[in-house]
Amino acid sequence: MIKNLPEDFKFVEYETVWKYISSPVYQKDIEIDVFAKAPKDGYSVIVEVKNRDRKFSKEDAEFFIKKAGILIEIEKIEKLVCFVFSIKSNCMVG
Repeated sequence: MIKNLPEDFKFVEYETVWKYISSPVYQKDIEIDVFAKAPKDGYSVIVEVKNRDRKFSKEDAEFFIKKAGILIEIEKIEKLVCFVFSIKSNCMVG
C-alpha cells in the first residue's frame, strides 16, 4: 500500500499530530487532513484523506501538492512524506 518511501524513512514520536488549518493571517486558506510534525531530523507526514466515489485525479494531486507546499513554507518543514488515502485508490504523492 505504501511505496517509494525514502530509504531512511521511519515513523517517529511526532511533536504534534493534528488537522492543519492555516491561520487567517496568511493569504492562502488551506486545510490538511493530517499533519504530523517530526522532530528536527525526522520525516514529517502530510496526509489527505478522500472518502468519495470517484478516484483521486491528477488535478486533485496537484491541488494537494500545492496545499502541502504552503504548509511546508509556513511550518519550515525540511523532510517530509505526503500520502493520499482514498476509498477508490490508495497512492503516495511525493
